[in-house]
Amino acid sequence: MTNVRDCFCNEMQNYYTHLADRVRRGARAAGDDLWRNPFTYGNSVGHLVTHITGNLNHYIGARIARTGYQRDRDREFTDIARPTVDTLLARFDEAMETVLVVLERLDEAQLIADYPGDEHLEKTNLGVLVLCASHMNNHIGQMVYLLKALKGAELDPPVW
Repeated sequence: MTNVRDCFCNEMQNYYTHLADRVRRGARAAGDDLWRNPFTYGNSVGHLVTHITGNLNHYIGARIARTGYQRDRDREFTDIARPTVDTLLARFDEAMETVLVVLERLDEAQLIADYPGDEHLEKTNLGVLVLCASHMNNHIGQMVYLLKALKGAELDPPVW
């Protein structure tokens, strides 16, 4: 790496790829319980994947890459449609592809530019890229908790 921009973007591409693999493993591990919530609160693994997808499409896709994505955040948690794991992950993979392309194409000026939104404390594109990875990791933790409740001893110990 010859500069901070290249180092940051490469490390973030690696980290987002790692997180995406964890999301895919979690969704597949849920099996028939993808849309089941074992608690009276919270969400299912399927709804969490839908929410992560919406988050990435909104904050990185629509705001940084200007994809035109229109978010309906409430629907991410309440939609009664139950797509298959393959359909769900195809949508997730499209969002992840956008993230990886953004990280590949942003130059240094774009990376430190003011973020085109005012929802967060983060004021630069770089800050939002870090925030979205943290957000994703948080929901992966919730997925692990759900999977342990749903699958118990039959769940292989996570290598994630």
